[in-house]
Amino acid sequence: MQFVYLIEGKDKKALDAILAAEPYEKTSFAMTGYTLKESKALGLTGGNYVLSFKTELPEVEAKLKERLKAVPSLKELAGDEKKKVLDQLEAEEANAGAGFGAIFG
Repeated sequence: MQFVYLIEGKDKKALDAILAAEPYEKTSFAMTGYTLKESKALGLTGGNYVLSFKTELPEVEAKLKERLKAVPSLKELAGDEKKKVLDQLEAEEANAGAGFGAIFG
């Protein structure tokens, strides 16, 4: 399942600490993988950040969500807003892949 959150810029330091915590733990963001982007680059209001991660494991999902509760401005995106962000992230990945193909093709 894919999760997308919006975090206010003032809470970026708190978010960074959570993302860097316990990097070798099975239930860490480092092991799960995540994308962190400035919100304006994804077509949203600037000055905020968008965090996206994906997991199919319920125990990992629960741990990561629990850790994120420490970020005061955390807001989970849903519906059209979530779809818009995920579509934008997917398009960026596709463009990056095409760029590598041009370099090594």
